Amino acid sequence: MVDAAKPIVTITGVSGFIGSQVCLDFLKSGEYRVRGTVRDKDNEAKIAPLRKAFGEYFDQLELANADLLNAESLTAAVAGSTYVVHTASPFFFPKDDQDVIKPAVDGTLAVMNACLAAGVKRCVVTSSFAAIACPAKEHQPDPETGFWDETIWTDPDRPEGCIGYVKSKLLAEKAAWDFQKSLPEDKKFEIVCINPCYVEGPSLIPGGFTSADIIAKYFNGTVTEVSTYRMGFVDVRDVSKMHFEGLRRPEAANKRFLAFSEWLYPKEVADALHAHFAPQGYTVVTKEAGSERNKTARANTQQARDILGIDFIPARDSCIAMAQSMIDCGVITKL
Repeated sequence: MVDAAKPIVTITGVSGFIGSQVCLDFLKSGEYRVRGTVRDKDNEAKIAPLRKAFGEYFDQLELANADLLNAESLTAAVAGSTYVVHTASPFFFPKDDQDVIKPAVDGTLAVMNACLAAGVKRCVVTSSFAAIACPAKEHQPDPETGFWDETIWTDPDRPEGCIGYVKSKLLAEKAAWDFQKSLPEDKKFEIVCINPCYVEGPSLIPGGFTSADIIAKYFNGTVTEVSTYRMGFVDVRDVSKMHFEGLRRPEAANKRFLAFSEWLYPKEVADALHAHFAPQGYTVVTKEAGSERNKTARANTQQARDILGIDFIPARDSCIAMAQSMIDCGVITKL
């Protein structure tokens, strides 16, 4: 039975990798009436994994149709909400930059307008480390002495160039902050941005998304060597907790939070996967392409630790958990 006294939180994109975990954590808290948006709630292929993963909590979820490029649908979905968590945003690398920039920016603005219309108190937005990690070279932290943190912003016009996905995350987050800034004081609502690097960890949905593909490539024989480019990882369970705590903790208001466990070289990921899964009969590529590894400044996550209470899960554990999820759903098989 629905408790009408509980505030409604609308979570966009609950059929996605991050969105599904965020949705389940909000349902489990018992503190909110949870409404989740999907493109088509009658699409059983998308809904069945949620029903299975959520178990008894699925019946407590209200599903609503919404599309990032249909502002009216988002306004309808958010109506009556006290809070919004906006996880729905594309994560892929297109040939045409606008294929990823337009839905990211327009979708975020549509959600902002929906929040304004509904009188929402706080909106938590899934941004990305990509909105931090690509300033012009002269503004990047020193690899030996510097730190990446929430004060740094990507420069979409930097001389070094900037790919479409990175631009999309920067421009979408900027759109949210600019929207808030433009509002009169009596209309302003609070915003919190969560900025994760590569998100791994146990998945509630089957494969077919970028974070799963990153891990699957170590197994599926499509590559014979791994790169020497260092990557930042964070666990989906930590990212979800950051969204949850970002919504409910007063001191999180109007801040961005770097979601980052640790840097790993692909070889380190490969070795961890090999040690765990090779004894089970899985083939894992471990050969490194070259010997010259890039160096990258450390990440400062003190704000997430102090304000949101996050103690980050080790990145190797997250990658192993993702691989196990993909084995369980048949995406990764023995060669």
